[in-house]
Amino acid sequence: MPVLCAPATFNPVLSLDNILVRFHPIWKRSMKLLDQDSLAGQAAADLMRDALAMAADFATWPSGQIEAWTPSRLPQTLIQSVPGLDLPDQADEYFDVYVAAVWNTYRKTQLRENDN
Repeated sequence: MPVLCAPATFNPVLSLDNILVRFHPIWKRSMKLLDQDSLAGQAAADLMRDALAMAADFATWPSGQIEAWTPSRLPQTLIQSVPGLDLPDQADEYFDVYVAAVWNTYRKTQLRENDN
């Protein structure tokens, strides 16, 4: 059963589990390949294919979320109304802490993917 998906839907398109399970092996393969002197060959082509497929899944994941799981932007006036607190110019709010953690996992993993 997927863990990182909207409750009661269990739609695999909505689940980050399917993407995250593939991430670590691709990341490890990329690190091993980048340690070599040359990137030519079938291993590099296979890695590129798998990484691009995973990137496409990452790109479509947000659009598959139910409305309650979609972050909403906090109004600028609310962000600026907290005196003495150094907040970013933009901030999102989420349905609950679990939903925020799922989005954080999504963004963190996507950053790691793009870092390689």
